[in-house]
Amino acid sequence: MLAGLPHLFRFLLILIIVYYVFKLLVRFVFPFFLKNFVEKAQRKFYEQNPHLDPEAKKREGEVRVEHNPEKSASSKGKSDDDFGEYVDYEEVKD
Repeated sequence: MLAGLPHLFRFLLILIIVYYVFKLLVRFVFPFFLKNFVEKAQRKFYEQNPHLDPEAKKREGEVRVEHNPEKSASSKGKSDDDFGEYVDYEEVKD
């Protein structure tokens, strides 16, 4: 039974060392990775939703025209006549 006692102390010492190393990692390294993850997610969100970006504030009265060649190319062939036909009707009173 006495032969197992040094192994118990060794196990407890390793356990205490692992606990403090983990505690230091969580306190100093984990926030660094968390901050990078949040910044990356925020950047991706604002790339997908640029109108919500607080950094892209417009000045009052500023007008910005954005040209999207994909939309204008697809709508070139369409005119107002292509949307349907006009049906003439008469109002009937009962």
